[in-house]
Amino acid sequence: MKLERLGMRLATYGVNEGRFIGAAEFAGNAGKIELNLSPEQCERIFEVLADCLVNTAKESAQLLTVSILEHQKVLESSSK
Repeated sequence: MKLERLGMRLATYGVNEGRFIGAAEFAGNAGKIELNLSPEQCERIFEVLADCLVNTAKESAQLLTVSILEHQKVLESSSK
């Protein structure tokens, strides 16, 4: 079975009000199945996403720094 859809939303009422809940839908030759994700399971997914966000921010900052340093060298050499 393959994951077809993964979604999470902030519950606005009920026992999970103010917490994220979600669903994952899988499909294959035998049909489809949808799994409900508890707030705790959503929190675990957000932990993975947070790690990815931090890594992406670090990579972006490094690329920006390299670009700025390269441009600075060009500007310094052209002003001589």
